[in-house]
Amino acid sequence: DGSPAARMATVYNLSAALGWCLSELNAEPSIAVGSPLECWSACRAEYENVVAADFYPSRDLCFCQDDCECLVESEAAELVVSPNMTLPSVCSDDADDDVQDPSLERHSNLGFCDSDFGGTISDASVDSAESCWYACLESFGDDGTIVAIDFYPEGDSCFCHNSCECIFESAGVELIL
Repeated sequence: DGSPAARMATVYNLSAALGWCLSELNAEPSIAVGSPLECWSACRAEYENVVAADFYPSRDLCFCQDDCECLVESEAAELVVSPNMTLPSVCSDDADDDVQDPSLERHSNLGFCDSDFGGTISDASVDSAESCWYACLESFGDDGTIVAIDFYPEGDSCFCHNSCECIFESAGVELIL
């Protein structure tokens, strides 16, 4: 594509081996976007010093970044970077322990979902709501089957749901919808 936006950016379609950038800016543009290049263009139009844009195609979410020291691992994002930027390496485990994927709608201490499907993940590597979400997608498919998860930090319990018709109030549960 010969558009100015395409000439001024490189699109990286991310996989589990890469990730998304996070910076102090980490802002959504004021207009709706539907592609990585629209995300990049909106970020460049609204914010100074943008070096990267994180686009989440499953929800048409866009986050503008003014720095990218490392990439936080994610299977959900597409990254657009300025042509003069060298793609950084993946963040160390220590650096991304408290970083959360902005494409996920997270709720703490709200409660847990009720659904007719309650797949359970029993894996020692599932130690956060985000890792529970990705484990559910990997185990039960990322075709829209999984729409919510319940994660219990006490005991690292992970439950996958195909619907969330109602939420039962409960403390100590992290819910992603």
